Amino acid sequence: MGANSYFHQLQGNLQISEFQKQIFAGMFAGMVAAFLKSPIELVRNRAQIYTKGNLSSKKILGDLFKYEGGAALLKGLIPNVIKDGIGFGTYFSSFYMMRKVFAAALPNDNSFWRNSTIFLSGSIAGMLAWVVAMPIDLAK
Repeated sequence: MGANSYFHQLQGNLQISEFQKQIFAGMFAGMVAAFLKSPIELVRNRAQIYTKGNLSSKKILGDLFKYEGGAALLKGLIPNVIKDGIGFGTYFSSFYMMRKVFAAALPNDNSFWRNSTIFLSGSIAGMLAWVVAMPIDLAK
């Protein structure tokens, strides 16, 4: 992800651990992602509550601009920034730590074990990220 690599470059001069870099890079990437997906989630949520039959996303987006203005697309942005910042930070940092743990515990001499550690690390990181982000997602 571009935001992650950009943030890693910004952190280059800081005296922080690699684990902390993963947390901050993940949080930054999550906040950027929230800005991009928040309007999409707003349209999706509106589509779920509309009772006027079968409306398209285009119609919902047009109604948002017509009746509420362009700023309406920013509704729900803050909870998304918080949820995705914390969730991505948790994912990136736990993925990093799990890769280190599995690399030390399992042989890394062939592609099966190497791929297995990536798969297991990603699975555990994904679960941990949702354990942290789900309460925030429910509250929003």
